[in-house]
Amino acid sequence: MSLAQEKGVISHRYVKDFFPETLVDVKAFKRVLRKIKQSGIEVINENASESGSDLRLDFDDMVKLYLKDIAPLSLLKQDQEQKLAILIEDGDRDARSKLIQANLRLVVSIAKKYTNRGILFLDLIQEGNIGLIKSIEKFEYKLGFKFSTYATWWIKQAITRAIADQSRLIRMPVHIVELINKFKKISRRLFSKLGREPKAEELAVEMECDPHKILEIKELMLDPLSLDMSVGDEESTMGTFIEDKESKSPEEQVFVQMLRSQIARVLNELNEKEQVVIKKRFGLDDGIPRTLEEIGHYLQMTRERVRQIEERAILKLRKFSKQYGFTEAE
Repeated sequence: MSLAQEKGVISHRYVKDFFPETLVDVKAFKRVLRKIKQSGIEVINENASESGSDLRLDFDDMVKLYLKDIAPLSLLKQDQEQKLAILIEDGDRDARSKLIQANLRLVVSIAKKYTNRGILFLDLIQEGNIGLIKSIEKFEYKLGFKFSTYATWWIKQAITRAIADQSRLIRMPVHIVELINKFKKISRRLFSKLGREPKAEELAVEMECDPHKILEIKELMLDPLSLDMSVGDEESTMGTFIEDKESKSPEEQVFVQMLRSQIARVLNELNEKEQVVIKKRFGLDDGIPRTLEEIGHYLQMTRERVRQIEERAILKLRKFSKQYGFTEAE
């Protein structure tokens, strides 16, 4: 706690994050807070006031503080783990806390291997701690395995899942994240060995996959770009340079508008029921053509009656279209 004593303050959130209910019970946590305050260190509640942010310990200090506090903790021997596991099975919370605390340094050592992946180191530790707690719930001590060996898988799994969920704008499945990590590791090794960027074929040999798969992995590694990202001057954005292939040209828009206007004029020559049948039959309102049965259900008449109205309406349209200058092709 020397860093906190030098600063005179400590964040309530960090105390809660690293020594709370998951490690000790609520009463013990309150005793820790009381002891900190009695030693002359102010515990700041971050949720109470944003204005006090400049008084908080900075991030590096909090990392050092946490590492210093868990430094005295040592791994247990296998027989000690077995005894604690038996007590945990009987619902002993103190035994559970002891097993967690004894493996906090293991979490840190694993979390160090996953730095620079888009998540803060302390957050990696937190995720690893969650994995550690889950491993206790799943641990079968009767099988004779050492707990730390068993917990390592759960800690790594929790950290890699967090990286997959939080470090990218677009979430990737865990197995894809692991594939990318393997690719990066092999790429660095080949670069050191060859003194140049390895070719796709060389990477494929090491990855034991097709060269086309290497290109797919490289595409997955690309960071997404925002359409609102500024390009050149401040007024231009990435979105202004991307073609919208679905949008119509100004000429097409004018033509479609004129065509709709002419169709509307011709349809006005039909009675109300005929207009409904033609519009629904050809999807003129919403772009979805309806069957005779669907139109009959809507108008509460038989399919045959709808067909008769459709035929009569089409004959009228052919007659009026000639008057308005439409050709048969149109």
